[in-house]
Amino acid sequence: MPPEFFLDRNLGRRVSEELRARGWVVHRIGDVYADDGQDVPDEEWISLGLRRGWVPLERRSYQRKGS
Repeated sequence: MPPEFFLDRNLGRRVSEELRARGWVVHRIGDVYADDGQDVPDEEWISLGLRRGWVPLERRSYQRKGS
């Protein structure tokens, strides 16, 4: 069975649309949580996705010290 992906809101709709257009099953955090999951800690949504067998995908934005 192919993997199903669980996308954090910071990846945007375009990423989910592109993956779906290629035949992948995609669940967006906003499909599961109210308010697009704005107040849901990473640990919570990632844990939920893993329990459901979904591969969590997110984009981290790190700022270098001194930047």
